[in-house]
Amino acid sequence: MKRKKTGLPGYLCFLVPAFFLLIFVRPYLLRELWFDEALTLMNFALLPSPLAIYRSYVIPNNHILYTILLHGWVRLPDPGLRQDFLLRLPSLLLAAASLGVLYGAFRRALGRFPLLIALTALAVSPPFLVYASAVRGYMAGCFFVSLAAAAACSFARRPGGRNFCGYFLCCLLAAGTVPSDLLALFGCVLLALPCAGNRFPPWRRALPLAGAPFAALALFYLPILPSFLAVCRLGEGWSDGAGVVRAFAAAGAAAVGVPGVLFLFSCVLRGGKYPWRTGMYAAICLLPLPAAFLLSPAPFPRVFLPLFPLLALLAARGIRDCGAFLRLKRGGRGRVFYAVLAVCAVSGGLLMQTAPCRAALSKVCGDAPGDDFFSGYYMRPEHRPSLTAERLSKMYAPENLPPVFISFAADPWPTMYYLLERGLRTQFLFDGPRGQVQRLLPGTLVVISRGEEPENTARRFSVRLVPLFDNVKHRVFAVE
Repeated sequence: MKRKKTGLPGYLCFLVPAFFLLIFVRPYLLRELWFDEALTLMNFALLPSPLAIYRSYVIPNNHILYTILLHGWVRLPDPGLRQDFLLRLPSLLLAAASLGVLYGAFRRALGRFPLLIALTALAVSPPFLVYASAVRGYMAGCFFVSLAAAAACSFARRPGGRNFCGYFLCCLLAAGTVPSDLLALFGCVLLALPCAGNRFPPWRRALPLAGAPFAALALFYLPILPSFLAVCRLGEGWSDGAGVVRAFAAAGAAAVGVPGVLFLFSCVLRGGKYPWRTGMYAAICLLPLPAAFLLSPAPFPRVFLPLFPLLALLAARGIRDCGAFLRLKRGGRGRVFYAVLAVCAVSGGLLMQTAPCRAALSKVCGDAPGDDFFSGYYMRPEHRPSLTAERLSKMYAPENLPPVFISFAADPWPTMYYLLERGLRTQFLFDGPRGQVQRLLPGTLVVISRGEEPENTARRFSVRLVPLFDNVKHRVFAVE
């Protein structure tokens, strides 16, 4: 008699990591916008058309295809919820979709339980949660890279025009979101090459796999080549390449947890039998090294986030290989093995949500000003620019608000966003790429951060500042 199947159907099991994602992401969704998020929205997503967004590639903040998605999202009917909360939902949907794509494409190759455990570890890690709730294009990059990984492996197994077109389209979408996704796409190539068998795949597979990401990047940015080259010359990033590597290592370890350790064990187990295959997989983990040490300045650590889905796949491979080495079946010891790993994955996520743990990891990643993954300044309780907008809305009628100068350290873009959200429209003054503010007229409001000395601002503009109020984020003065 056939045994009756129970539980979720195989293709729906991705709901398990998606469930944990929804449980853990709540506090991340409720945070307020920070500099890059507000700038992305106000400078690019609110442009009149997708074509205008494409042509406005003037700084790296414009993650073009994601910005076009956000452009459509903000034009949907308002359901009456908090606007910054609604703006974070597209990234959350893309995060859940990434988990679904990875599970659907790789569950047969890697095994259902190993993949579910690795994806759960990814879903509950702070680096993934930060960008699963960010008004930025990095999670869109993760989604398109996940699609590209699945398409690349499909093409490596069955070369053909249809599979190549699907792979090239995924590369085009990833590169069109963030050009630096090229690095993660090369990781997809390294992941896919061993899929053709034990021997190194022939050139007719290797060359199209490796060439498609570069061709996609060229195709997308060639029509706006002068703007693209100008953005490349801006030279934004970190001066400390070793710090970037430390941040990526800490975030990668947090994203895969104990399953990542099993991948290292798997490399030792299988390295002698399949050295080139093991080398390909290990090289994926090392991809940030050339970018961090050869580019000046080094990229921001968040640039490497789209590699994390690939790290989860490697972690799942480690679980599978270790289970095979221990000759574990689905029942008995195998069930205990997978249960222990699942508990470790969720417990690790719970531990990393605690303030002391995130603060300790944040110090490794550059602390508040530079931390992209654990407890950056915009993840801390004191990041509340809306409080300043709320207080000013009680002090001034919308039509009577004087000009407002906002220092760079005071986060001008989110401060302006929350002022505009309350209907407070005026002349906003702040230092930017087009130049610094030269003078402040009497009556102008001055908003500085809690850590700034008002004497320095008064000395710079040769004015006297009268204190009005302060809060956890800002100190506000009036020019006398």
